[in-house]
Amino acid sequence: MISAKQYNIMNSPRWINFLESTALSLQLNLILIDKDEPGIKVQVPQICPVCKKPFENFYHDDFTLDPLLFGNYFETRPILTRQGQKVELLSLEDGFYIIARDCSCIVKRRLPSLQERALLAQKLLGSFLTALCEGIAGGKSNLELSALRQINQIMLSLFQGEPDIAKRTFDLILSALIILLDAEASWLEYHDGSQEQCIIKGNRELAEINLKSSRILKKFEYSIVDVRGNGPNIIGRLGICKPFDSAKSASILPLMAQECTFVFEIEHLFFLLKTQLSRVLGALTSMVILVDEHSQILYLNQSAESFLGESAVHFIGQSVTILPAFWSRYVQNQVNFPVSDSKVVLNHGEKITLIDWQIIPLIDEEMVAGWLILADDRTDYYHWQEIGRKAESNSTIASVIGPLAHELRNPLAATKGLLQLMQRRREPEKIVGYIDLILREIDRMNSLVNKFLQLGRTAKTHFEVIDLAEILRELLPLLMGEASDAGVEIIYQFDSASPVLADQGQIIQVILNLFRNAVEAAGRDGQVKIGVKSDRDWVVLDFENTGSKIPPEIMERLFQPFVTNKEHGTGLGLAVAKAIVTNHGGTISAANLIDDGVLFSVKLPVESQKVACARDVDAIIALSDEMICYPLEQVLQAAGYSTWAAKSFHALLEKKALYQPFIIIADANNQLQDIDVMQKNWPGVQFLLIGEPSGVNELLNIKFLPKPVNYARLIELVRSMMKPTEEIL
Repeated sequence: MISAKQYNIMNSPRWINFLESTALSLQLNLILIDKDEPGIKVQVPQICPVCKKPFENFYHDDFTLDPLLFGNYFETRPILTRQGQKVELLSLEDGFYIIARDCSCIVKRRLPSLQERALLAQKLLGSFLTALCEGIAGGKSNLELSALRQINQIMLSLFQGEPDIAKRTFDLILSALIILLDAEASWLEYHDGSQEQCIIKGNRELAEINLKSSRILKKFEYSIVDVRGNGPNIIGRLGICKPFDSAKSASILPLMAQECTFVFEIEHLFFLLKTQLSRVLGALTSMVILVDEHSQILYLNQSAESFLGESAVHFIGQSVTILPAFWSRYVQNQVNFPVSDSKVVLNHGEKITLIDWQIIPLIDEEMVAGWLILADDRTDYYHWQEIGRKAESNSTIASVIGPLAHELRNPLAATKGLLQLMQRRREPEKIVGYIDLILREIDRMNSLVNKFLQLGRTAKTHFEVIDLAEILRELLPLLMGEASDAGVEIIYQFDSASPVLADQGQIIQVILNLFRNAVEAAGRDGQVKIGVKSDRDWVVLDFENTGSKIPPEIMERLFQPFVTNKEHGTGLGLAVAKAIVTNHGGTISAANLIDDGVLFSVKLPVESQKVACARDVDAIIALSDEMICYPLEQVLQAAGYSTWAAKSFHALLEKKALYQPFIIIADANNQLQDIDVMQKNWPGVQFLLIGEPSGVNELLNIKFLPKPVNYARLIELVRSMMKPTEEIL
């Protein structure tokens, strides 16, 4: 049960003020709830400090408070309100909860997640509440001040550029000072470089009297310390009015003055960064290009000049399309979210380079004011990466040739012996039995060779956006059937997981391989747990089984070819699974559990935003007539254009996340709405329609090529449509 002291603290004005300062610092709306009393105790702040819009009132019946949600105090848990809004529930003390939620304007800014900021709020509020309930003695203030400093650092670094960020930081420090010293008021006066500033928390009238003349108050009723800036210079004064314990004030106040100094130091560093930004950008090894809202180049750093081989004077004031890259399309389409890509082939003069790049929009009052383009020449990196991959592949193949030869020698020897027996015997019934054995050994050799080939080559992958949880649900009847036959219990938990970009057939192969291994290891009356969940930028697939642990000498080489502890295993299944997962940019691991059993985990990267995932391609061909599609694709590729072919309009839309085309070549008999859908999915794309003009000729960016296709005319049209790009390449 909550104590009377805790109850009084949670209902005190100083705690409410500290709660509001915490909410403002982390840009949260915090709602204090007492589960034993109906209604909301307090909701702060009332207005969003950024967009200045009022927060909607939150009511006690907007959610159901389940006491089983929490196993420990000082936790946060995500919950959904009855209106479908995602909020975080914080437990501070038995009976008191805090709801943390965002303003709708948060989606337009890049901030830590709601959960991350709620955890920071919990850490700060929880540590201060503990200090107030138990008292601050023997250096316990370190915990509270470390939490306070962490939030100050986050505020000043992530919210730079927002109005009054320094004042909001000082506001939190002053609120913390009042609550730690049980004071009537606190204040800070300082010079910000242009004018005097004064921030007051608590009893304003008392603080103003103290500021005007400290002689009016008795010495024990106030304390003042100097706040220093960089070096010995005094740039402000920090004061406290009527602290409950003057001795505690003498130790806490100087520490808070150091926190103020810390804020001034960070602000000064960011000031230096702003004033010396040009020099900082110029020293970066990455290419940095600044483009304004009219798509004109405003700035290039020295690395960009070196890569482009021209002085910045040659580019400044010119359209971004003059640059030899694909960035211009995103700028011209007014992209308003970050876009990135890696290992992009760029033809720069006679040199072919591989570029990693990103475009960051600069937002001003919800409008795009320009773009910052960052790029790195990664040609050497990817070159050595490929050499290392080939060397590793050759080493792997060399290491498995011997074991493969040994595995093949056994069935070959058996087959040879059976054939020799067949030569000596003439009984038909025995020869039939020998033939069955020979066929079985041949199948075994064929299986070994197929698995070996799959391990040794990079399989052709057909990437698509898939939902691992949905795939597992579809496979569940098959998995349950196999487990039932083996006498194994299945426990599964398929959380809602982020989509991944993968080859569905290969991922199913990995799932079945790991599942069957787990069932076999668990044995009759054993148990297998299957789970899938999202973990930040990854989707995690777990297979956990009871049974024996994997011996250490096997665990070290578990994913190497021909390593197994099964009596009749080939040792290729896990090696193939690892090759597939690695080819998808993921990882696979195994670990023995504390009790008996083993856990296998597969981590696959989540699909990024549509445009960030998309690969640039010159032309997408969406023609239903294979007799036209195939030769047309071959002609374009022979002319040096990159292509991707879809069999239909609907097949094209299914792969829209994978490709970003300059031109879409489609049937002229497509419906007007189909063309409109394609234009919405690929803004600014040009169309080349095969057939006679129809109702779609009223749309922009459309050219026609009649049947039968004249391939010389085809290349001529594609070149004219690609001309702006080819000129800069």
